[in-house]
Amino acid sequence: MQALSANVLAQTSPLVSTNASDISSDRVEGFDRAVEKLAAFFRVLDPSVTEDKRAGFERAVEELAVAYNVPLMATPTAAEVAMGGDKLNTPSVEADKPALLASKCTLAANATNTQLLNMNCTSDKIRFVGIGDWGEKSTTAATNAVRDGILAESANIDFVASAGDNFYTFGVSSTNDAQWTNSWYNRYSIGTKLTVPWFSILGNHDHYGSANAQIDFSKSTKPGAKYWIMPDEFYSVDVTGVSGKKFKMVFTDTITVAANDLTWVTAQVQDASAEFAIAFGHYHIFSQGGRGDNADSNMQKLNSIWKASPKVKAYICGHEHDMQLLRANGIDYSLIGGGGRAIDFGEPSPGTKAEKVYYARNYGYAVYEIDLAARTMITTYNIYNKSGAKVESKVFTRTY
Repeated sequence: MQALSANVLAQTSPLVSTNASDISSDRVEGFDRAVEKLAAFFRVLDPSVTEDKRAGFERAVEELAVAYNVPLMATPTAAEVAMGGDKLNTPSVEADKPALLASKCTLAANATNTQLLNMNCTSDKIRFVGIGDWGEKSTTAATNAVRDGILAESANIDFVASAGDNFYTFGVSSTNDAQWTNSWYNRYSIGTKLTVPWFSILGNHDHYGSANAQIDFSKSTKPGAKYWIMPDEFYSVDVTGVSGKKFKMVFTDTITVAANDLTWVTAQVQDASAEFAIAFGHYHIFSQGGRGDNADSNMQKLNSIWKASPKVKAYICGHEHDMQLLRANGIDYSLIGGGGRAIDFGEPSPGTKAEKVYYARNYGYAVYEIDLAARTMITTYNIYNKSGAKVESKVFTRTY
């Protein structure tokens, strides 16, 4: 197995550094892309993958991490421990204390179908945060700034929507994994400062671990579990305003897409009772960044469904680590992968087929404000540099 993984490593041309503290964004991005090659080689995204192959993949990634000098495990700094944000596997002392939800919406499950959720709101104006690729084990000035920005929004949002890659590098192993506490619960003050639903989907790094554990966590009684919303790999949420008008959110697992998933998604985005629909997935379709447009056949099939439905007005995603807004076929493609993983520093791709609206090669999150009565969505990109300084807030308005 070592000879096999060494052969794969040789194909990735790793950057070697003797300085463990010198972890550049280029190095992390190179590491991530090499991990994707290893995942394809070991076929770890195949549902029938054996434990031997998965173990071989993990050993190969460990070797890769040494070659790139990128740590797979992180120890919280003294400053992080002092602020209570990364105490290893120890929930905050305020864990899940009773708190009034900031949201003006009430979330309810469908009694007969776990893939369908309903959210009823006391206003026609719905406001939520979108963040992608955020699940780093350790924090930086940039990730702390993004987190603090989101927490500053907490009293004025109805929910958070994650675009995947919730936990690096191997996802989580179980509902007891320390990363639930370290990378999410304590870091984002879940249940204390942030008391709204956190809708989640799976990214490729989440599939390198136990995807089922992230679904099972949402059904558990673990600290924060009632805020972590992931009833299935594919699910939808009907968000209904006080007027009775609704929009639909369709959450997809773009890593494993089967024929029956495509059928289900098609039915969801053709819901005639919805004013419009917003789709969510991890993998991007268009990018003006280093990865360029996505030629993956499953993504093309999903995009064909988005384009064929007059209801779909936006697709929110991550995977590339930056912040973008593109438009094509009347759809906003909102890429929000700047939540925490090192920023992609590849040269912008000139070949995207979409209209280039906005591109920030920096960290950040987005705020989406939907007015069902006016049929508008205002998107605000909040952008931070690697030092944690806020660069700008850029606002875009669409009427549907």
